[in-house]
Amino acid sequence: MSQPSFSQQIANMINQKEWAGVSDTIKDLAPQEFADIISLIWNYTNKIRFFKTISDEVKSKVFPYLQDDFQELLLEKLSLKTVKHILLNLEPDDRTAILEYLHKDRRIKLLKLLPQEELKESKKLLSYPEESIGRLMTPEFVAVSPNWKIRYALNYIRKVGQDKETISTIYVVDKYNNLIDDIRLRKLILASPEKKIENIMDNTFVALNAYSDREEAVKLMKKYDQFALPVVDNGVLVGIVTFDDVFDVAEEEITEDIHKQSGVTPFEINYMSASIFEIYKSRVGWLLLLLVGSFISTSIIAHFSFAIESVVALSFFIAVLIGSGGNVGTQSSALIIRAMAIGDFRLIQWKKLFIKELIIGALLGLSLGLALYIRAYLMKGARVVSYVASVAIFFVVVWANLIGAILPLVLKKIKMDPAVVSSPLITTIIDSSGLMIYFLIAKLILKF
Repeated sequence: MSQPSFSQQIANMINQKEWAGVSDTIKDLAPQEFADIISLIWNYTNKIRFFKTISDEVKSKVFPYLQDDFQELLLEKLSLKTVKHILLNLEPDDRTAILEYLHKDRRIKLLKLLPQEELKESKKLLSYPEESIGRLMTPEFVAVSPNWKIRYALNYIRKVGQDKETISTIYVVDKYNNLIDDIRLRKLILASPEKKIENIMDNTFVALNAYSDREEAVKLMKKYDQFALPVVDNGVLVGIVTFDDVFDVAEEEITEDIHKQSGVTPFEINYMSASIFEIYKSRVGWLLLLLVGSFISTSIIAHFSFAIESVVALSFFIAVLIGSGGNVGTQSSALIIRAMAIGDFRLIQWKKLFIKELIIGALLGLSLGLALYIRAYLMKGARVVSYVASVAIFFVVVWANLIGAILPLVLKKIKMDPAVVSSPLITTIIDSSGLMIYFLIAKLILKF
């Protein structure tokens, strides 16, 4: 059996109320390790007590790594002096991320703790729409003028760069603060000190719009393999977005899509922090909706009950048909949703996609149809419907493949998230339509 990690050992001591010696043991830990320990402590009273043992200097470094719900609790339980210290020592983008999910009254109260400069900065970032790149960016960057000599620019970077988010890329702005280029620090260092910035510019750069959806930052950072990207508002350089923020966004988006595709309403806090009722609430709505959808399948079976009474063997393959249809539809939708998410497919290509998925569906249908025909033919009492079952599964698979591929496109066209084409929803649609196809083919072939 593996030994518990250091973080787990400390958390175990606290969970068992063995506080003696904890302070000495943790004094040299990294902020991430403090956050790990807090996540492993069972109750909130001990979590808060442990957080208070951390030095004031380190508290603000640990704070961004904590879960959202615990951050909010700390902002209520800690003294105003401690809260002010934490807020002032957070990076502007981290401060915005914390303030934006608080209730409006609570946010206003905390904003009043900030000095004028930080208050103005926070209000500016919070003025951008939710889920926008403006809420994600930090205004901590280094900008230089094209007319400066490189020697002067390097001295300026040494002077102001200490407190900036990153200095790996230096941004060039005109007298109106419009972004006109970006330059890697390496290029700046290796250039002649007496050259001007404009002499080493290539006037080629990629920038994000402050009002664009934050998913755009994920796409562009991946596309151009950049650690940081500048953010502009009507051409004016207002901030930068860095890889760590974009990584968090990508993780949130993937989690949200997984929830949706599984028929779960996304919730923002992590699973272990969510209450039983919150998880129940996130699941029950979809399940009730899908249950109502399943009533259609029940009605179809009831309508064709005379067919089942005439040829009992028809009932043998209902589960196989609707199960296979649901599996095929889920596969197809997952592939298309992912292709759209990474920019591998555009709506304008829908005709090509339709033909491609039609052929793929036919090939899958032939393969499954042949396998089912052999199984039915060898099955006692089912030989009479072996042909019906194999023909039906062919059409069900072709239909399911097209539904799984086309439905995400329709949702995208009407400005809905394709991820809502979840596995349960696809399965429910195909269950009903697949049963109808099966019984209609049986009625046509067996002539009852």
